[in-house]
Amino acid sequence: MPKFDMGAAWEDSMLLLRSHSALTGAIAAVFLFLPTLAVSWFGPVPIEPAAGASFDQVMATMRANVIQAVPYQLFVAIVSGIGGIGILRLWLSRSGISVGEALVFALTMVPTVIVILLMFITAVLTALGVVREKELGSITNLYVTPVNRLEFLLGKQLPYVAVGLANFLLMTPLLSRCSAFP
Repeated sequence: MPKFDMGAAWEDSMLLLRSHSALTGAIAAVFLFLPTLAVSWFGPVPIEPAAGASFDQVMATMRANVIQAVPYQLFVAIVSGIGGIGILRLWLSRSGISVGEALVFALTMVPTVIVILLMFITAVLTALGVVREKELGSITNLYVTPVNRLEFLLGKQLPYVAVGLANFLLMTPLLSRCSAFP
């Protein structure tokens, strides 16, 4: 498989977009934008939590909203997937690459995306840990201890960094074998 060149891919995308702009726009409008717009107009009305609701009540309301929205989101995902494949086929018609070959290339990027997500999860989970401590009020106990901000954040981040490092070490051999990137 050839190595991925981001500059060449960008130039090809711009050339294809310019040469098929009207048709690409029409397909995108019908298959990508209209389903999302229809669901937002005619889909389920979100359930609002009661004023002064506890954390558990807010979470139950959020669960109900997610369960209510899943069928609509699946519909949008399926229709968008059909439109995306249509646009991909239109763009690939001049290059001689089949949709299957393009999708196989896209699937080889999955391990790379997983590693990138693992890096972001570390920061997000650290932030959630700090926010949770503030919500529970247990962070006030730390204010009277001789722990400075750096030590506190390092203590919150260290477990996630360790898990992220372990994941990195496990994913590196996989990436070297099946990734689209050098």
